[in-house]
Amino acid sequence: MRRQTGSSNRPSLLTRGVQNVLSFVRLAEFELLFVLFFVILFLVFKDLVWFFYHCKWTNAFLLVNALGCLS
Repeated sequence: MRRQTGSSNRPSLLTRGVQNVLSFVRLAEFELLFVLFFVILFLVFKDLVWFFYHCKWTNAFLLVNALGCLS
């Protein structure tokens, strides 16, 4: 077993790595949430556009057409 000497009380490499990643996430939190918001928005609207395009609805707000297209 290795013994640490008095002046070299540095945390382990893994601890320093995790602390660096967490500090970066705290620093870039707004930007990360901003990008994540647009990615989720893109995925939702991509599916909606595909759904509306392939169903060939005449009136998108009729529930009968929506249920008929899903089956």
